[in-house]
Parts: sequence; structure tokens; C-alpha cells
Amino acid sequence: MGTDCAPFLANLFLFSYEFQWLNETLKKKKFYLLQKFKNCCRYIDDLFAVNNNKILLRLKHKIYPPELDITTDDESDQHVHYLD
Repeated sequence: MGTDCAPFLANLFLFSYEFQWLNETLKKKKFYLLQKFKNCCRYIDDLFAVNNNKILLRLKHKIYPPELDITTDDESDQHVHYLD
């Protein structure tokens, strides 16, 4: 944090875990689960999941390492803070 390359390192770090999980899920042919993540996006360390039915919250420990603290800022199902 605070270095010029920090955003690139954060993207690479998170992408490596996401790619590994996506690959494993694809090999298991769980297409219904992958379909739930088609409207998800991430900007550095902010995740935005639309119509995900809170599956991301249930699977966050399978996708990301346990030392990564993932919290939600949702006030409700209708309002969200993103990149705020």
C-alpha cells in the first residue's frame, strides 16, 4: 500500500485466487454456479455482485484466502456503496 505498483499487485493477487476457483469449478462442470458470477466485477479490492443471491458471501472463503477479510457494506438489497 502506498507504492506505485500496489493496485497492480492487488489485482494480480486477487485474480490468481479467482482464476483458480473458476478453473476448479469449470472442471467440476458446475455451470449453474458459474452462471451466478457472470454479473460480478471487481475494481482493485471492491467486489460488485448483481443478482448473485448472496452466493459470493457463502463462497468467499473458498475463493479467497482466510486471512483476507471480506466484509459487506450493503445497507439493504436495494442500496449499495461501490467505490465509495
